Amino acid sequence: MDGCEHAGSEPPHPPPEAYERPSDFAGAWRGEVDGIAGQLRIDQLGQGRYYANFRGKKRPERYILSLTQSRAAMGEGETAPSNVCSFTWQDGRGAVGSGWLLINREDTTITGTFGRGGSMSGMGVWTFVRADVKR
Repeated sequence: MDGCEHAGSEPPHPPPEAYERPSDFAGAWRGEVDGIAGQLRIDQLGQGRYYANFRGKKRPERYILSLTQSRAAMGEGETAPSNVCSFTWQDGRGAVGSGWLLINREDTTITGTFGRGGSMSGMGVWTFVRADVKR
């Protein structure tokens, strides 16, 4: 699977913000992707890079994601990890796409959108709450 950098066509997402402490996407999440309930597991690969696996609860949907956390301006040329990740996904059956996830200040909910193929048309929605206890 290719990385999250897109040749000049990053999916449109909200402007990234840096909170008092760096946003942490890693962990276990429960919610739904485009109306399909399931579990999302996000593991950190390195600074600002994540790998995720979504499995549908009652349907066989499965998505593998490669995420890159955006950085937000802090002033005087400094940046910090933000509350937004861009990602690419694949389902193991030939479908691919890209999207973005936005995490709240408390690192307890994730929302976002995704598209199929090379565009954001046919967008779906991600909504998740943290299933594991953090901080």
